Amino acid sequence: MSFTGNLERAVGKLITGRVTGLALDDQSERAIAAGIISGVTLFKDNARDLNQLFDLISQLNALGGEEFLVAVDQEGGAVQRFDEVLTPLPSAMALAALNHDGRAFDALNTGAHQLRLLGVNCNLGPVLDVNSNPLNPIIGTRSFGDNVERIVHLAQIAARASKQNRVLGVAKHFPGHGDTFEDSHLHLAVARGNKAELSGRELKTFAECLGDFPSVLVGHVWVPAFEEDALPASLSRKMIEEVLRGDLKFDGYVFTDDMPVMKAIVDSYGLEDACVMAINAGADNVLVSGCLEQIHAVHRALIKAIDSGHIKEDRVAQALGRRKSALAVTRGTVQYKREARQQLAASVGSAHHSMLQTSMAAITAVRGGSIKLTAADGEWLVIAPDHGRYRLGLYEQLKTNPDGKALALAERRYSLNPEQPEIDELLAAAAGKNCLFLTFRALLNEGQLELAERLSAVSKKRVAVATDVPYELTLMHKWETSLATLDPSDLAMEALACVLLEGLPARGKLPVSLRDIRPASKTHA
Repeated sequence: MSFTGNLERAVGKLITGRVTGLALDDQSERAIAAGIISGVTLFKDNARDLNQLFDLISQLNALGGEEFLVAVDQEGGAVQRFDEVLTPLPSAMALAALNHDGRAFDALNTGAHQLRLLGVNCNLGPVLDVNSNPLNPIIGTRSFGDNVERIVHLAQIAARASKQNRVLGVAKHFPGHGDTFEDSHLHLAVARGNKAELSGRELKTFAECLGDFPSVLVGHVWVPAFEEDALPASLSRKMIEEVLRGDLKFDGYVFTDDMPVMKAIVDSYGLEDACVMAINAGADNVLVSGCLEQIHAVHRALIKAIDSGHIKEDRVAQALGRRKSALAVTRGTVQYKREARQQLAASVGSAHHSMLQTSMAAITAVRGGSIKLTAADGEWLVIAPDHGRYRLGLYEQLKTNPDGKALALAERRYSLNPEQPEIDELLAAAAGKNCLFLTFRALLNEGQLELAERLSAVSKKRVAVATDVPYELTLMHKWETSLATLDPSDLAMEALACVLLEGLPARGKLPVSLRDIRPASKTHA
């Protein structure tokens, strides 16, 4: 096969890049027109409002043509880029807590339908990771839980929703990121099980779902049981060609996880060399969500590797063939732009109530049952982590809810991992008051556990709420009512406010086991 005259465009199809801001700049337009960029992943900084985002994606598709890839991480819950523009979605773990396939499908179908109307043809999800490690710092409520059979079932529902809306669904993060202690943005994550353990859990969700997904995203996870060298799966021929394609018989389209933001990749190999390694390992597309200069550098490195014979032309041809097959699932009836825009606005306007009801149904009681906040209780103090990414705005949701107008409410924020002086100040503020105490991954932020223990001794009525994974609630024995939202998003906080103000039962079913829970310091002691 020869790429004479088309090598630049062919290599562009091996890269999914990024554009920054709310509108395309001249440099990005030229890169797309030249085929240097043949796909982009969009982020929150690309979205201001519905019309702006619709116009940006329309421009991308018009410039890039029929095979242009417009991708987004719209998982729901903690990871969704367009939750302030499209209808926000519950997290995967919240959907699992519903224990109701119809509701789960409706939520996933709404998300996929809105992406399709928007012009997005690839959703980088769902997460098939088994969240078997309570101390996992990166997966958590992005996973459907720790039950393999339930994960497979819900992943297949997600695949059906994507396929029905002609959106390319991407199963991730092969070979499984759920039983790691490391955040792969910062360090090389390691899956430490033996082959039998991994095959029966981490790999099993993928093995049983690969027939439902045309594409898989490979994570930056080292699996010593299969790969002796300290290589992440994204750069490992053994993991991609031998395990994924050989053992598991997957011949679909393979993305790498994002390359520039992963320090374990860039610090160890350099961005350009790592992308060359990934293509040679069997990946068909490298996600390069960095700046335009980085995208050009990767493009040049891949061309150089092909020219020198380091990457074989038949490897490129194979990747391009798989790309064409994967994108074939996104072909369908083309709607007039005006019609799609109108339908999208109507869907966003009407779907929020349904998603709110779904999120309310997912809230789970770990200890105790329903509680209704009333003016007769006296003042309620909301004590919530000051998280850098999630607002955890229960106080604001209670204040703005019509049923909360009569309540006496106050709020105190605390550092994610509070130390003694701050804990003492919070205790003084909470003494003799009713407390709504919100936690976020307290097993990794153990100051929260001490705060919880001491608050239980000074407060009156008290309700603890785990806003992400629920594991810490098992260690908070003195909190008579303990709830789990299984989702730190604004939607979940709105749902929680409704449940508390209406006194509704928290009927969700925990999708993870709470046995043998220990904080990080005791686990690593």
